[in-house]
Order: sequence, then structure tokens, then C-alpha cells
Amino acid sequence: MDYNEANDRGSNLTERCWYPVYPSFTRTIEAIREAGGTVEALNADMISEIRIRYEGVYEENDWTEEEAARAQAAYEGRPLVYDDPEEINILSKALIFRDYHNMNVYYEVDMADNVDIEISFSVPRINTNKKSSSVSCMIDMGRLTEEEIRRFGFMRYEEFRDLAEDTEESYD
Repeated sequence: MDYNEANDRGSNLTERCWYPVYPSFTRTIEAIREAGGTVEALNADMISEIRIRYEGVYEENDWTEEEAARAQAAYEGRPLVYDDPEEINILSKALIFRDYHNMNVYYEVDMADNVDIEISFSVPRINTNKKSSSVSCMIDMGRLTEEEIRRFGFMRYEEFRDLAEDTEESYD
């Protein structure tokens, strides 16, 4: 069995026909274009929906409707689906492909630690083995306003941990 057949999950960069190229890689982008290649930035027009699975949602008395929906989805173990163009536009500017979030050591990510995110493409992207219609991502909260962070319920590790500790203490 050849390596690509044995590892068809696309977990190795050699299996893909797309690679991370950060905006700061200006000479690389120029060389790709000069060679006739294309460079596409992830954007809202490429995305048909964003599925967010929330973790660590703890009981509160004064939840908004959005917070209650996140809590119910977390309790049921299912993601919330964001398919409204306005929501996709807000979230898309902060998405980072999970596989590549740590490949650019010059770019610091202010990562949301309480969510797992998967996006669906409106047009499937093609890698060497299969068409890919979805991909796992992370959220860089540094690309969102504080209001947007609260709206979508994103938390940094410290906030997430402190909330869990406070909840455990209240049960004692």
C-alpha cells in the first residue's frame, strides 16, 4: 500500500496541493504568481457555514438567548451552525486553519480555547487525494473586537480555567 493510500486523512503536508502562505511571505507570494500559480486568502465568500462546538459552558442565571443556545448545544454535544452571511463575515476574518496555526513563528495567535470549529466551503477545495468540503479551524481572537468575542462566547485558556474552578467551588 502506498503512503497516500495508508494516510488518506490529509494529515501530512506532502499530501496536499495547498499550503499555508502567510501575508508576510511577500516574496513567496510574488514567486508563486510569477510562476503562474494562484494565492487565495480564506474569505467569507468561500464559506457556506461555520460549525462551532463549545466546551465548558457553565450554568448561569442571566443568560442571553445566544448564551442559552450555546449551553444547550454544548450539553447535547452538538455544534452550533452559523450560516448567516453577517456572522460568517465576522468569523471568517479570525479563522486560522488548525493544521497550520503554529507554522509561522512570527505570528502570535490569541487563540479561543473553549471551541472546536469546522467550516464548510461553498465550493469544494481539491487536494491530491479527494475533494475537501470542510476543514478544521481555530479562532484568533486578536482579529475580533471584544464585542464580537463576547457575542460568540469565545474564551482564552485562563478565562476558561478560572470559570471551571469557580464552578467547582460553588458545588462544594
